[in-house]
Amino acid sequence: MERAASDNDMTADDSVRRSRWRRKRWAALLVVLGALLLAGLGLWLSRERIVDDIIRDQLEAYDIPGSYTIERIGGTTQILSDVVLGDPDNPDFTAERLVVTLRHRFGIPEIGGVVLVKPRLYASYRDGELSLGRLDPLVFGGDDSPASLPNLNFEVRDGRALLATDYGPVGIKLAGSGLLSHGWQGSIAASAPELATAGCGIENATAFGKLTSVSGEPQFAGPVRFAALTCEESGLALDDYAMELSVVADTALANPAIEARLEGEKPGSATSPLQPCWARSAPRSATG
Repeated sequence: MERAASDNDMTADDSVRRSRWRRKRWAALLVVLGALLLAGLGLWLSRERIVDDIIRDQLEAYDIPGSYTIERIGGTTQILSDVVLGDPDNPDFTAERLVVTLRHRFGIPEIGGVVLVKPRLYASYRDGELSLGRLDPLVFGGDDSPASLPNLNFEVRDGRALLATDYGPVGIKLAGSGLLSHGWQGSIAASAPELATAGCGIENATAFGKLTSVSGEPQFAGPVRFAALTCEESGLALDDYAMELSVVADTALANPAIEARLEGEKPGSATSPLQPCWARSAPRSATG
């Protein structure tokens, strides 16, 4: 009987110890989970600072001055506003808003879409080379692979650009959306008050047409008009001329195939639905 009682006492003691051990294990687990929750909450609350650090590190790596306002940093959507890249007094790129959408493949996030709202680009084309100013290292540097249209959903809302060239300034207006590599649909317009090349002068040149992509090849189709073309040495003089222009580049964004069909003299053909879109409130140097 005494031995039975002793066994009962030991069983009771073991039960109490196991119960205490289970409570300690649950308490430890709760502490760990609580710590992870607090860490995750801290990361979530500081996500804007983390993203800000990443963006600034990238801009500093390419020596690009920049400013922006972080509107939203979410799981799939990131929004920046008041984006300015380049010299603040003479920027190379600005945008009212930049929206980046992420997609996840095998748990790894990657950029799935970009929306630019009222982007403004200021570039130059000198001696056969295109320059985007301070953006050149970011856009053109560090990659020897051939150029191509990315598999990316891209939308431009009210995009404008001013291209300073050896022949004269050209204003460009662009809007459109879709998958860049295939199926992008947009409209593009360009205007140049005066162009001079090879002893000839062109007045009030305009272009307006559709810009699309098919199987990685960008395509343009639309009318090109000019009010006057004068070549003093040859004595050539044309007024109010228009042509239908078709341009198709290859998947490396090179070797364009160009077709042009002259429509002949047409009164009033130099009138374009596009008003000059490149004017700025302050003059800008033509250098990148």
